[in-house]
Amino acid sequence: MRYFGRKDERIEVKKTLEDLFSVVFIDNDIIDNYCGLYNELKKEGRLIEDADLLIAATAISKNLVLWTENRKHFERLTNYGLRLL
Repeated sequence: MRYFGRKDERIEVKKTLEDLFSVVFIDNDIIDNYCGLYNELKKEGRLIEDADLLIAATAISKNLVLWTENRKHFERLTNYGLRLL
């Protein structure tokens, strides 16, 4: 597996991000929401990238507002409870 940058640089960036933001760990609620969203979007033939779907499932599960410039993928999820800024 190829890593970008030196390990100490990656560790420092990770620490900085964790200091600046709250880290939300994946739990069963998030997984359940992810699976439900995936199934609904698959039925509709409107799947989005897994990373975006996981972000949306996390925001929905934790009742968070998602701040994104990538509205293209996320707007279709407002019908499922996603709130966008």
